[in-house]
Amino acid sequence: MLKLSQQHLNGRKENHSERILNQQFYETIKRRPYTIDDLVGILGIHINEINKYLDVLEVKKKIETECLDQGVFYQKRKQIK
Repeated sequence: MLKLSQQHLNGRKENHSERILNQQFYETIKRRPYTIDDLVGILGIHINEINKYLDVLEVKKKIETECLDQGVFYQKRKQIK
């Protein structure tokens, strides 16, 4: 799903574990909007890694942000009809 993420960010191909984490990351955001702090707590990975995944998903236009009083929320991009 996020095949380009590790190749572009680290200059190498992702391994099986990274593909699984990429899949879990996107599946989590698809369920409902989350802040970065939410994602760190849910996924148990460092904020820098969270930001890498978010950057890739934003470039691929799979997610969008929504700024609310509670913070910046990342969510699955809405389909425009």
